[in-house]
Amino acid sequence: MLLDYVSLNLRTTMYLFIITVFVIFLVKSQLARRRSIYVLGELLILFADILEGLHKFSATVLSIIGRILTNIYISISKEDSFVVGEEFETYVRENVFPEPHYQLIHQTPSYEENFEVYDKKSLLPDFMFLDRQTGKRFYVECKFRSYILNDENKIVWCNDNQLARYKWYHKQNHPVFIAVGLGGSARTPRDIALFSLDKVHFTGLYYSFIKSNSISKYSSVNSSNLWA
Repeated sequence: MLLDYVSLNLRTTMYLFIITVFVIFLVKSQLARRRSIYVLGELLILFADILEGLHKFSATVLSIIGRILTNIYISISKEDSFVVGEEFETYVRENVFPEPHYQLIHQTPSYEENFEVYDKKSLLPDFMFLDRQTGKRFYVECKFRSYILNDENKIVWCNDNQLARYKWYHKQNHPVFIAVGLGGSARTPRDIALFSLDKVHFTGLYYSFIKSNSISKYSSVNSSNLWA
């Protein structure tokens, strides 16, 4: 029995080594690195379920490997735009609307949370905050652009469908504010503007508008300025 157990663990170690080499190959491959990793991970999880009745140890090992591969797929398939967007959202939450001045009520699900099951709450603006000084609740939608996009010296901050959706939420009980970061990086934007959705009616924003609605990059927004 002991020799059988040792032999089984050696075979499991060998399988783990082969799978690890295969994963490295897939990650380096530009053609197959995304979907193949995900499919392999899901197949291993399924195989682990089948093996569970035969040998619990092997099933556990394969299941763990499968879930690791699935997480690798999620990580490498995450587009740069999602990474930048989430970094700027973090910047806004921590620097523009930090505790204790503002309480975070809602935050839209992340890319990872939406990967398996899409949450309709993702259609909401990025945040809902409570202004502790006034007791008012409000939405904030965050947009980061690395540079001016066209010859007209303006950026496109959203599409038509998004603008219509933000306008609809704005007409409900809670107003919507737009935080725009421009230039620099999402973690340290060169310019940051904050304005009510009442001020915009188009998907494009001129740089002069961003500058006229700029706020400090080094301190939280004052409640009185927010509702002015």
